Amino acid sequence: SVCKDTFFLFIISCANSDEPAHLKKTVTKDLNGHSSEIRGLTRNRQKNKSESKKPYPIKKQDQPAHLQSHSRTSRASQEKIWDNHLPNQSHVNPHPHPHPPRPSTPPPSPLFSEPWRTLPTSTQDNLNFLKSYQPRKKGVKHLRILLHGPVGAGKSSFINSVDSVLRGIVTSRAETDANTGSSFTLKYQTYKIQKDDQSFYSIVFNDIMGLEANLNNGVQVEDIKLALRGHVREGYKFKPNGSLTKNDPGYKSYPSLDDKVHVLVCVVPVDSISLLDDKVVQKLREVRLAASDLGIPQLAILTKVDRACPEVESNIHNLHKSKYLKGQVEQFSAMLGIPIKSIFLVKNYESEINTYDDINGPILTALRQMVTFGEDYLVTCVHSVDNSKLILLIFLSFLVLLFSYLILL
Repeated sequence: SVCKDTFFLFIISCANSDEPAHLKKTVTKDLNGHSSEIRGLTRNRQKNKSESKKPYPIKKQDQPAHLQSHSRTSRASQEKIWDNHLPNQSHVNPHPHPHPPRPSTPPPSPLFSEPWRTLPTSTQDNLNFLKSYQPRKKGVKHLRILLHGPVGAGKSSFINSVDSVLRGIVTSRAETDANTGSSFTLKYQTYKIQKDDQSFYSIVFNDIMGLEANLNNGVQVEDIKLALRGHVREGYKFKPNGSLTKNDPGYKSYPSLDDKVHVLVCVVPVDSISLLDDKVVQKLREVRLAASDLGIPQLAILTKVDRACPEVESNIHNLHKSKYLKGQVEQFSAMLGIPIKSIFLVKNYESEINTYDDINGPILTALRQMVTFGEDYLVTCVHSVDNSKLILLIFLSFLVLLFSYLILL
């Protein structure tokens, strides 16, 4: 065996050999004169020289503890062991002092910190108001509220919800259909709400066929205008391909003030406002213009709020905190010109089997506003009717005086 303290003398021989350079023989002699041949040493020495050029200079104080010994281990072996302890060059950050990562910005909240509309904390005050309400105009027994809007808006469901709130039990008097793509209401029908065994509330609702984009489908705009004036009889079946005429049995020639509409309510799903067909929007505007010409007050009910907003679906108290619903109210106001104060968000009773104050509150608030607007309209109508009667009376008196004067002559 070769002694560790052997002094290696390298003599390159076989210069004229035909062997490749990396296979050339190297002759070594130790101190005892023994010689030996080593192949490929030239290549190994070149490799050792290239490996010695490291990006991190090797210093004794930087070496691991087990490499700081006084062992006679060859430099190539030391470098091989040292390479195993160097960090992976591919993962070294080229920037020695990188900027600290910026904290991620949380997404904006879909809710306002405070509700944009405040509702009464108790529903009892609104209930008492509606129970005691009576139209001040003599001859008018009920305040008539007409609901109109696109197909599937929830008009019949809103009537059922009002009936449920006022009676304290979930009802379904107005027929609804969630699967049909066309209007389920076909007749002009009046709904009275029972107060007790012997009386009814002084509020009635009229439900009509829904509006559609196709001219041959849905209720005709002219029929809605006739209903506003009280010319549509109870039970009249709407004709999508034609409007009501004076010769039709469903036409009422001489309606009373009690037959006329006192409040017009537009019902639209809140999640379908941006999806409304332009033709439907045009029909809604035409109906609104006709009601304005008659002086009839108008409100809007935006339904299906729980389907449109997940935050409201999980908690109905977020109804007036939802930024999305507030934006839909503003969009609908700009679309039809109805003031925001006259637009109400409600959730109809659909899958519930019991009534809840959280659902009742928005419905009662909207209903009370309808009654307030309708009563103001009736007062205005009373004055106009009284003035017309006064004018007629003066005219007749003038005719009598004129006739008497002619007789005396």
